[in-house]
Amino acid sequence: LQKAPLSADKSPNFYSLKGGGENAVITTGYEFFDNYYLSGSLQIEEGEAGIVFYYQGDEEQEANEELINKAVAAVYYALTLLFSGNDPDKREIRLWHYSGKERRYLARAQVPLYDIQWYQPAVKVLDEQIICYLDDFEVFRVKEKINSGGKIGFYANSKEELRFDDVLLK
Repeated sequence: LQKAPLSADKSPNFYSLKGGGENAVITTGYEFFDNYYLSGSLQIEEGEAGIVFYYQGDEEQEANEELINKAVAAVYYALTLLFSGNDPDKREIRLWHYSGKERRYLARAQVPLYDIQWYQPAVKVLDEQIICYLDDFEVFRVKEKINSGGKIGFYANSKEELRFDDVLLK
């Protein structure tokens, strides 16, 4: 009997999502979602990826097939992990707000992030407070005047394929 190493491509969970791209966002849900806890798992080797929350966009523009692969007028928050360089101790977790074409950082920190590992970023949004977690450990607590709700989703900025899984919204 031979044992084979575990492989994400042969995961028994066939509901995981593979993706990538340049500043790509995929969303679900409704714009009236608010005051929630959101978590999602991701596996990335290079680039930046994470969860998107309080997403508000132009639904007509999003549905227009002629505009696919072009910027959509959207406003959202994201908690992302940045994998760049060879030193795992110099990688970052970032909380940011995107409005139109501009990214504004609310918090960021260097954290040890290792290649080919699953990570679980999470946020809890309560009124004007955003609490950010990485693998169930609180990383940031930020006060922010937040818009009135929004969809949830994932963010990817990577030439390499990455994986998302285990979404929890409550």
